[in-house]
Amino acid sequence: MAWQSFLDHLALKDFCVFGAGIVLGGVLIWLVTPTAPDIPAEPPVVIAEPSADPPVEAPKPPPNGMGLQAAEWSALTGWDQDDLALALATFNKSCAALLRLPADRAMDGGAFAGTADDWQPVCELAAFVPDDTDAARAFFEEAFVPFVVLSGDEAEGLFTGYYVPVVQGRLTADDTYNVPLLARPGDLVSVDLGRFDPKHAGQQIYGRVDGGRLAPYYTRAEIETGAWASQPQPLVWLDDPVEAFFLHIQGSGMVRLADGTMVRLGFAGKNGRPYSSVGRYLINENLLGRHEASMQGIKSWVAEDPAERTSVLHHNASYVFFHRQVADGAIGALDIPLTAQRSMAVDRRHIPLGAPLWL
Repeated sequence: MAWQSFLDHLALKDFCVFGAGIVLGGVLIWLVTPTAPDIPAEPPVVIAEPSADPPVEAPKPPPNGMGLQAAEWSALTGWDQDDLALALATFNKSCAALLRLPADRAMDGGAFAGTADDWQPVCELAAFVPDDTDAARAFFEEAFVPFVVLSGDEAEGLFTGYYVPVVQGRLTADDTYNVPLLARPGDLVSVDLGRFDPKHAGQQIYGRVDGGRLAPYYTRAEIETGAWASQPQPLVWLDDPVEAFFLHIQGSGMVRLADGTMVRLGFAGKNGRPYSSVGRYLINENLLGRHEASMQGIKSWVAEDPAERTSVLHHNASYVFFHRQVADGAIGALDIPLTAQRSMAVDRRHIPLGAPLWL
């Protein structure tokens, strides 16, 4: 269906519905990239059902062993029951960020994800879709084609939840509150490798300039023991290094001050060192059982053996820096607020940020 006809179709708000809803159980909803049609000065309104097998150019092979397998909308469990109006609203939030990108900017996810110019027309179209489930469903089914995301031959994968931790803190240090959460240091440099070579789209490294060369940034141990010269002013102080550690893992959180005031902290950068799972380390050292290495299990183990706490936490060299956040809600990698039950973290080496997914 021509884009103009589809816009006219949506404006009528009287169209054939083939199902409603959105989420991906490993399904990437991919863009249809039609050739722009020749439209007469006064085009007639054409209401046509989408083709059962639309002519879609398959995406280029994805990276690192990830596979894509074409699917039908009817095969997506729950697609005809979900509130797709909320999904569309979330997609429009992502589009606000995608529309700001240079047209030739390579999208995350590798060459198969295309450039921002491939996504921006459909983002512009999404803004005209009426705010109801049927219209949203029709939009997604016209503008996208679903592909199942595979790892080898496996279509099932592991998804984990995200939460916003709330911890106790103070704006000044004392004998109890002496664990700092730090602002981004002035000498921390981040490099978007995709700007140098599209094949590295979605890859970012952090470091510092040392003698005119980019060098690795300080480790968690070096930062926490003060073995660096560029420590920034702490934003807040916590009373528990383990709570601070898990707030680093989440990347954002809220700090409740003594008077009840809440300070919201967002991700401002990291030292770029590899993340190592403390839970996995404790399992490998036979200090915790496989089914005990949850956040609660790790906290309990540390409470029972505080003498080993620092060395265990330093096993994870990754360190996160924060900034005070004004907007409500956690801020995602596109620098927009996340939507509860709708926003999802992805590995940007494989999936472009902002792409619709169905779980």
